[in-house]
Amino acid sequence: MITCQKQLNIVWRDEFEGQSLDRDKWDVDNEFAKPNCKGNWMQQLHCNLDQPKNLQSTHECLAITAAHETNPYLLSNNKSFSSAMITSKKSWTYGRFEIRAALPNGKMLRTAFIMIPAAEQTEWPLNGQIDVMTNIQDSSLDAGAHYGLSQNGDAPYTGAEYNAVSANLQDFHTYAVEWNETHIQWFFDDNKYSEDFDINKTLTTDYTKNGQPFDKAFKFTLSLGVGGDADYLFPGMTLTESDYMSWKCSAIIIDYVRVYEWVDNHTVHSGHISSVGDRTSSADICESVMSYIRSPDHTDGDCHTTPGPIEPMFKLTLTSIVSIICGLIIAILIVIVIFLAVRQKRLNLVNQEISLDSYDDCRAGDSRLKRDETYDEDEFEGPVLDREHWDVDNTMSTAKCMDFNSNRANQLHCNLDHPKNLQLRDGCLAITAAQESNNTIYSSALITTTKSWTYGRFVIRAALPNGKMLRPVIVMFPVAGHEGRWPIGGQIDILSNNQNSLLNGGAHYGSPAVYSNQGHRKVSENLQDFHTYGVEWNETHIQWFFDDQDQLQNLDINRTLSDAYERKGQPFDRPFRLRLELGVGGDADYLFPGQTLTDRDYKSWKCSAFIIDYIRVYQWVDSPNSSSITGDNRTSSADICEDVMSHIRSYNKTDDNKSISANPTGVGVGQQRYDR
Repeated sequence: MITCQKQLNIVWRDEFEGQSLDRDKWDVDNEFAKPNCKGNWMQQLHCNLDQPKNLQSTHECLAITAAHETNPYLLSNNKSFSSAMITSKKSWTYGRFEIRAALPNGKMLRTAFIMIPAAEQTEWPLNGQIDVMTNIQDSSLDAGAHYGLSQNGDAPYTGAEYNAVSANLQDFHTYAVEWNETHIQWFFDDNKYSEDFDINKTLTTDYTKNGQPFDKAFKFTLSLGVGGDADYLFPGMTLTESDYMSWKCSAIIIDYVRVYEWVDNHTVHSGHISSVGDRTSSADICESVMSYIRSPDHTDGDCHTTPGPIEPMFKLTLTSIVSIICGLIIAILIVIVIFLAVRQKRLNLVNQEISLDSYDDCRAGDSRLKRDETYDEDEFEGPVLDREHWDVDNTMSTAKCMDFNSNRANQLHCNLDHPKNLQLRDGCLAITAAQESNNTIYSSALITTTKSWTYGRFVIRAALPNGKMLRPVIVMFPVAGHEGRWPIGGQIDILSNNQNSLLNGGAHYGSPAVYSNQGHRKVSENLQDFHTYGVEWNETHIQWFFDDQDQLQNLDINRTLSDAYERKGQPFDRPFRLRLELGVGGDADYLFPGQTLTDRDYKSWKCSAFIIDYIRVYQWVDSPNSSSITGDNRTSSADICEDVMSHIRSYNKTDDNKSISANPTGVGVGQQRYDR
């Protein structure tokens, strides 16, 4: 699982933002007239060609596309399809290799993301091969490592233990491998989903030392195959024209490829990998957090739990009044000077027309999203919470705490501004619930952004807590002066979770109160791992996301939501702030009806921390109130595929086939053998 700790540094990337493939970064295979195309290697039905229809740059993505061919030369070699394969010019020894892509959908199409030695293979697979991911049109993801010399036709192969995934593989997901001197590890959507491959030994008698052949530079290769009847491909299957015409999408749509290397000790050979224990996981962070709040020595904050009389800090005298007035005058002058300096700096920035980073997604709607200029993100990398970004609630030992609980579903906690409840560890923020000294009251924390926004995309990457009657909440609510009576001012619930597999989201509004519950989504993923929770909001709709996938139905706000409002879009047409909270207990129907929390329950909490990796806010830059959102105006992987398929199926697009000559010259020799 990916961690909050910033131990990896990106050293190479391709975001595919140009009009065509960057040939300075990639070699493109062109097998026409080569033995692999002419021969019967694995009885594949395609040749890899370097032509525009097989390598389409579209919507800031690269589409590696399989297409039907009619060229006589290809047909004479039992090849009636073209596809493409690209290989990075650069090579690396160790690191994290990540690709974000949507997989194709069609009979006998096979995606392969692999790593091959930079040096020419002497005998496959003696020099090694790492399969980052292969897929054969089902929900299984295959991967592993090839090495050693073939024995009786079978080469050694260590496969990663992948299980069937519930996610739609035609949507965008990330596929990654981490590799160091001792282990190789595979990831899907930032979550570890296989056992480690231990290379810290002599793998076969074909090698002379530990780690071979995975101790040298490897390149990254992406390809889309068509057909093949080997046992692990498509045994006994055929591909007819009817099958080809039924392909829904014969393209791998690639958003980005990124390569990271470890930067500690100024060497890429750091040995850090998630499985080895040197990388901080959400479970490791929680172990540290729980150790702190359960320590008998952390009594420094418990003095806040016992209410007592408030003693005056000082007595007013004529001298003190004069001192206060003088201090106020000086403070006002300082504020004016700072304001003028900041204003001038702001003008200078505008005049320089500084370009902000765009949202990392190849979908066209997202390309118009920009991080808000004055509140890009919070990565929680400092030693303490940044109070310029966050207001921290502190209701402990006040009447507000008792009123808060009596009026809010009998929750068992008060919010406390204390280090044990707001722990910054390993580049994460842990909002942590803890038992207080009388063993019946609990403390937790609630933080709210100091800034507010009208419309945009709001993304939180977090790991949820694990313990009875703990409830993480991410909501948006109107700024002061706009809220009115709750919920007439509106509230957007990005996430709430009651220690089960359901993710809840919706919106509150109206008078009498209306709650538009956009549905509960049950997920199979471990919510104690890191996932992203997000919402997109504009003048007409609100949309919820889990790991960048649509989670719930759109809420249509392009109408008068209730009689309490005068026009369309109210109350979701004004600035809202972002709030994160971890609640304890509650007996309302939507919390924990009929449950109690005992001292034994508290001690059984596995992790009472809501661990947040980052908060990011994006806004559209084509206009402050852009209507671009997930609906018809946002380009999905399916939309991109529609464009791609239209291109390769157009009867007027005969120009590309001219690149296939019926009288080829120059037959390639010495073609490497590796999995496509």
